[in-house]
Amino acid sequence: MSLINSTMNFVERVIAPIAGKVASQKHICAIKDGFISTMPFLIVGSLLLVFANPPGTGNWFLDGWNSVVQGIGS
Repeated sequence: MSLINSTMNFVERVIAPIAGKVASQKHICAIKDGFISTMPFLIVGSLLLVFANPPGTGNWFLDGWNSVVQGIGS
């Protein structure tokens, strides 16, 4: 038996039942659902932060973009 097959068998026999019992607890499900519901806001917010403050300096595009962002902010 290969290493991958023996590892998969171990995960299926030992770890999967324990993970299933932990995942079915109410408080763990509530935390999971909370993270799932906030994920779209986190993704949109992080993209907006990258657009407002792009990485790098000394680039002609970034200088123009920073002037546009500063004009919107003021």
